[in-house]
Amino acid sequence: MDEILKLVYELNATIITAQSFSDVGNKIVEILSKKVPMEWMSLCIIKEDKIYISAVSSKIPSYFKEGEIIPLEGTASEHVIKTASILYEKDLSKEQKFWTDKYHYQTGIRSIVRIPLLFKGKVFAVWVIASDKPNAYTEKDIELLKLIASQISIPLRSFLFYDETKKQAELFKTVNKLAQIVHSEY
Repeated sequence: MDEILKLVYELNATIITAQSFSDVGNKIVEILSKKVPMEWMSLCIIKEDKIYISAVSSKIPSYFKEGEIIPLEGTASEHVIKTASILYEKDLSKEQKFWTDKYHYQTGIRSIVRIPLLFKGKVFAVWVIASDKPNAYTEKDIELLKLIASQISIPLRSFLFYDETKKQAELFKTVNKLAQIVHSEY
């Protein structure tokens, strides 16, 4: 158990000190790939009926790119949001339930786990972890990922809120500067 606490502490420290969401993703993969098979990872931020692909880290080709926005409807992430539970697809070569599975399989992903990240009981993001090997994840792996997700959800949500607030402040500054320029012209 001490090893898991140490792992969670390291992940939380990484999230708190990260400069960008991309840094968060890369560090999560660096830390967790020692414990769990992980050739591809992303954090899918859910906003209304869209998925914002964030923090992509990949050792294999990736169809979905960081910063890409895709529709939520018909995706595995939509299923995870509706059920608020983990979804494990053991072998995409045998079954592809969602339209996104086809693209993951084409890039070499065989096993994929999607874990809900919750804030105040609501899914705000889906943590996607994948391997190029079929049946890559054991029950123990999934329980570890579930535990870690419960511990990193709040720091991740806080980081997202901070990042969004920072972007809004920068936009406000830009608008304010433009208003000053326009006002000085008249």
